[in-house]
Amino acid sequence: MVNICKNSLLSFLLLITLQAQSSSKFSDREKQHILSDKEGNRKESPMRILQTTNRSDSLMLRKECLDIDISDPLLKTLIARMSVTMLQNGGVGIAAPQIGILRNVFIFVRVDKMLELAQREQERQKEYAQFKEKIKQEIEKEEISAKEKRSLKKKLRIQEKRERAEYKKFGKKIQTEIIEVAINPKIVAHSDSVVCFLGDGCLSIPDVQGNSLRYAWIDVEYYNRHGAKVREQLSGYDRNGDFTAVIFQHEYDHIQGVLFIDKLCVE
Repeated sequence: MVNICKNSLLSFLLLITLQAQSSSKFSDREKQHILSDKEGNRKESPMRILQTTNRSDSLMLRKECLDIDISDPLLKTLIARMSVTMLQNGGVGIAAPQIGILRNVFIFVRVDKMLELAQREQERQKEYAQFKEKIKQEIEKEEISAKEKRSLKKKLRIQEKRERAEYKKFGKKIQTEIIEVAINPKIVAHSDSVVCFLGDGCLSIPDVQGNSLRYAWIDVEYYNRHGAKVREQLSGYDRNGDFTAVIFQHEYDHIQGVLFIDKLCVE
């Protein structure tokens, strides 16, 4: 009985230890790196991207990452700096290990949502252009009075003001809905078949492109920038259309220490 209790206690302590190790706050070294800035201590300045052409960088890119405590206050700063780093370098995704932080965090562009937003914005602008042309035609009519013309011009100015406000909203949606953050992500299911995605590339592998093997769809779980648990299915592997699922897989590989050159299609 004593041995059973002792074994149970040891198992419990081991479980607690593993849970503590699986998700932790940033270390002092990581904090210093996240807060380091050579450009006037601005917290949202870009960070250096590790390169496979550098031996020490290459070794770090091959390491597996650890989960991060989603309540860590420095996550916001890390995400902001990763976002500006990705955008300034023309990427569609970036993972924490690429900027020297071995944590399970990455950013990916929601091409699916981008296409959807772009279509809605295009339709809205088309409606506005039609409205504007109709008002101008009314104003040019000789039979309408000066008072009616003033009223139509006022109506046009009001609509122009609304259009500027809508365009600002569109810009904010681009930042909040298209650039997605995945914290402690997991791929929980995927298609049986794989596809050959054309023209894969990486910010950490300069001047190299290749066709990589990817799942056609994936079921994923992750925490977003607000700390909410997300469960969804991602699809898309068309370079000229939606390839959101490929971006997620590419960045997920990074936190496993895997690069796209490890998954090249056989010619």
